[in-house]
Amino acid sequence: MGIGVEFSIQRDTIVVVSTIEGGPSEALGLRAGDRLVSADTTKLAGVGVTNEMVMKALRGPADTKVTVAVVRGGAKPFLVTITRGPIPINSVAAAFLDQDSTGYVKLSRFARTTYDEFQKATTQLKVHGMKRLVLDLRGNGGGYLNAAIGLCEELLPSGSEIVYTQGRSSPRQDY
Repeated sequence: MGIGVEFSIQRDTIVVVSTIEGGPSEALGLRAGDRLVSADTTKLAGVGVTNEMVMKALRGPADTKVTVAVVRGGAKPFLVTITRGPIPINSVAAAFLDQDSTGYVKLSRFARTTYDEFQKATTQLKVHGMKRLVLDLRGNGGGYLNAAIGLCEELLPSGSEIVYTQGRSSPRQDY
C-alpha cells in the first residue's frame, strides 16, 4: 500500500509529478510540484536519495499512517499525515454522454489496462447513443508506450505514423 503519488527525483529531492486519482494524497490536497523532504523520521532530501529509499519510506501496510514534510513553492515545509491505502491504477478517470450524443472519456494515464478500459467505456457510450467522442488527455502523465500506441491505432486512420523510438544503440522503430 502507498500514498498515491507519482514522483521523480530532481537534484536529490522528491518531486510529486502527479497524484493518483482516488488515492490518499489526492484526497489531502497534495499536488504536482510539491517536494517531499521527509517521511516520518526519514530524511528524503539532500542525502543521495534513491527510488528504493522513497518506496521504503512511503509504502507500508494498509491503514498505517506516514507523516510527510512537504515544501510547496519555496515556502516553509508543512506536515501532512497520510493514511496508506490501495492505489487505484485505472486509466479511465471519467466517461459520460452529454445531451447531444457526444461521449467524453478522460484518460489519466497509459497503463497496461488502458486499451481494455477505453474499449469498455466507449462500448457503453455507444450503447447509449454516442455519435462523437471527446478524448481528454489533459494532465495525463504518460505511461506505457504500447498502451498509447494501441489507443492511437484504434482512433487514427490505418497506416498513420504515430511515434518512433530510437536510441544510441538501437535503430529507429516506427509505429
